[in-house]
Amino acid sequence: MPLDCANLVRVTHMRVGDRLYPIDSYEQASTMFRAALDAWDGPQDAVPDPALCDEDGHELGYVSHSGRCWIGRRADSHATCVYVP
Repeated sequence: MPLDCANLVRVTHMRVGDRLYPIDSYEQASTMFRAALDAWDGPQDAVPDPALCDEDGHELGYVSHSGRCWIGRRADSHATCVYVP
């Protein structure tokens, strides 16, 4: 799903820890995160879900360990899945 959808236009970055990475699509965010998980030697549950953010770093959603991208808070049972790999 492209980032230029009317209600999702503000998602421009993925934040992991204190670093913001520019993204062009949810597919790119998912692929980047899954590649990082594949390269990680530690326990998978030790890797935090990265946040989908606007250009100022405000969290709008997240990427789950499955590679799915969500808009909404992690704890919110009403988060909307916007990308499935």
